[in-house]
Amino acid sequence: MPMPTMPAKFTLQAGGYPAPPDSSQTQKAEGQVDSEEICSDSSQTQESEGPVDSGEIPPDSSQLGEAERPVDSDESSSDSSQTQESAGALDNQYYLTEGLDCVEHIKYIDISSFKGAVNTRVGEFCVADNNESSSPSPYLIFSPVTLHQLARIDSERKIKYKTVRTLYLTELETLIIKIMPLPEHEITTHVFERMIIDKVLEGGQRAMIIPAGSTRFPGLNNSNEAAASLRPCHVRPRYTDWPSVVLETGVSETAERLHVDGRWWFANSGGAVKIVLLFFVNLKASSIKIELWKEGTVRNQQQTRVRSAVTSTGPTLQKTVNLTPNAITGAPIKLRFHDIFLRNPRKELGEPKHYHITEDDLSEYYKSVWPPSLDIISPAEPYCAGSASSDGYIED
Repeated sequence: MPMPTMPAKFTLQAGGYPAPPDSSQTQKAEGQVDSEEICSDSSQTQESEGPVDSGEIPPDSSQLGEAERPVDSDESSSDSSQTQESAGALDNQYYLTEGLDCVEHIKYIDISSFKGAVNTRVGEFCVADNNESSSPSPYLIFSPVTLHQLARIDSERKIKYKTVRTLYLTELETLIIKIMPLPEHEITTHVFERMIIDKVLEGGQRAMIIPAGSTRFPGLNNSNEAAASLRPCHVRPRYTDWPSVVLETGVSETAERLHVDGRWWFANSGGAVKIVLLFFVNLKASSIKIELWKEGTVRNQQQTRVRSAVTSTGPTLQKTVNLTPNAITGAPIKLRFHDIFLRNPRKELGEPKHYHITEDDLSEYYKSVWPPSLDIISPAEPYCAGSASSDGYIED
């Protein structure tokens, strides 16, 4: 199946990808350890990740970030008409501006200024009608925010602001937050995450993958959190290890920014994140669009007589599925075993090459987000009315 074309805003520019993090931040090998090993918590450390399965070569620093999907089979990498081009770091200015043209910039004074702005924005969500175009932006930008102040914000978020996700730009001392206050936003990712785990358990890989939640991961001069993520615990046992699968959600009107959120994981993980699933929720239409992204080889189309064709690695759209009240199109979604567990499946254990999220699975998933019996109820009503804390913010 030909690889779908990337959206223009999500296409790599020249020099658009960073080098992998240094060896102090990444693991040297991601091999399978003893089957009795249990995923460690923050009190555990590990110097080596154990032997690699027979027939597999552990990724070294020169391989991190390279695409797993090769160019078409009729193209030879040794062809003198083609060259491989690596990409450099994405500037923090890109994360600060792309898709955030009309987002409010707020001067951070203290934790009260943060709480007041977030509470106000959540209140706007609760009173907005079910029209995406009239809904407030889920994003807010705070500055200047020091690392010390960020720690204070994180402490507060653990208590009341659990549906707030953050991207912190260290050099700019700027905090970008994304608020997903309505139940559909949280359910969209977490039910799908649970569905992936169930597929894994059905295949017999019990206790080999765990939710990494919204752990903050360090990038290049920034740090970020996902809506949800999954980590293969035998290969990456520490809670600070990068996930292999990331899920990000957003409203349909912020599609451009959601692509930026997804791109961050490829640009900053040094090849550690293999799959990014983006969920575009349209409350008015009661619909969900799911995009499956992986790193792959992309070709520079601007070939001339004096400049040979250039290929580079970057995020590529692998699959699009649309879920509406009347139909599901694009099913199934196939998740490669190796992308999740970072090793080849074992035939003797009956491990599959792919996990298939079928049309029936997606139908049940859709009903979990929008139960048929609740269709007559406005999505904002049950969550906002009578559920607010004393600060005006919705508590989990």
